[in-house]
Formats: sequence, C-alpha cells, structure tokens
Amino acid sequence: MTVDALSGMGRQDEYVLSDDGSTDGTPEWAAESCFFSKIVSTGENTGYRLCTVRNNGISALSSDVDTVILLDADCRPEPSYFEGHDTVYSSFGNVISVGITDNYTKDASSLISSDHRRPWLKGKDSIKISWMSAYGGNMSFPLAVWKNIGGFDEGYNGAWGLEDADFAYSCHKNGVFSILGAKSVVRHMQHPPTGTAEMRFGKGPNTEYFKKKHGFSPC
Repeated sequence: MTVDALSGMGRQDEYVLSDDGSTDGTPEWAAESCFFSKIVSTGENTGYRLCTVRNNGISALSSDVDTVILLDADCRPEPSYFEGHDTVYSSFGNVISVGITDNYTKDASSLISSDHRRPWLKGKDSIKISWMSAYGGNMSFPLAVWKNIGGFDEGYNGAWGLEDADFAYSCHKNGVFSILGAKSVVRHMQHPPTGTAEMRFGKGPNTEYFKKKHGFSPC
C-alpha cells in the first residue's frame, strides 16, 4: 500500500528501498516492481537494525540529491505528503521537517487514533517543536545535515526507540531545529510488535545509551 500510494502521486523522485535481510521475497518483489531507483540490503538479518537500515539507504542516494525523506514501510502517505515537507522547507529553510503520523488499522482503512501532536498546530501549517517530539517514521532533512552529525547512531541498534530523538537532538545542538508540518501526513498501519520495543522515554537499553552519550535522561 505504501508503494501504491507513492506511485499514484506521479512524482519523479529517487526512491531507495533499504532492506534488512528480508527472506519473504521483498527484495525480489521490489526489483520486479521497477519502482525503486535503488535497492540496498544489510545482508543477513541479525536483529533489529533500524539505524543501519536508514544509513544504508541514505548513503545510496545519488550525489545530486540534497534532501532526504524517510518513510517507513508500515506508513501509507496521504496525497499532500510531499507538499507538506516542501512547505516546511520553503518557510524555514535548513530544518528537520516532521510530519503527522495517524494510527490506522492494518489495511489503512479505519482510523484508530490521531497523532497526539495535531492539536499543537491550532490551524497553522507548521510550528517549531522540541527535538523530543521529532519522530523518525515521517521525517525529512537536508542530506548535508545527516552528514554533518554522522548519520543515525548505530549504537541504538538492537532495540526500538530514541534513535530519532538522538538524531534530532544532535541536529538541535548544531542549530538545526525540528518543525512539525500539518500537510505531511501518513497512515501508520498496525502490525504485531517486533519484541524489541521499549517505552519511548522509559527504561531500556536505548534509554541508558542516550543517557551515557548525552549526560541526561530524555524525559
């Protein structure tokens, strides 16, 4: 459903599929679809490696690309998805553009819950938000920003959570702030948990790693 939605927009962008050693035929399907500009893989799946997957995909981009948009495979973009990120950049320039993520049923047909950040906008197209509220499933940033901070920290591999907060905080320290846009919306399709999830700002290996790296707890 994610690819169908993107295809229907008719844009001429560079789409990179970054795969984590799938054995369910995903890479083969992707190649046959002729939709992706490039397909990269981590090789054999050895556990949860979201940061590696993202870094691999971004590293594979062509040299003339200047803006990265992350879109998780469990997220279906709405028609205004790209327009939303474009609007943020035209208004704010060198920032992290963060979109809205609403929770839907697994077939993306029925709304379960709206993004808790929606009310913050109060009718505005975009607002500045804390780095703690910049979620990676619907995020965009200049490629130069990613390079400047050294990409996503692969020390967060192994468990879900805080890799996006770490990225946004590292950008924040370098004067690159996070902007929430109203038009860049995705439907997050429900699926079974990976078994690696921890509370976003709770206890767990990624929380301890963040505290050790930055010297404070992200809550």
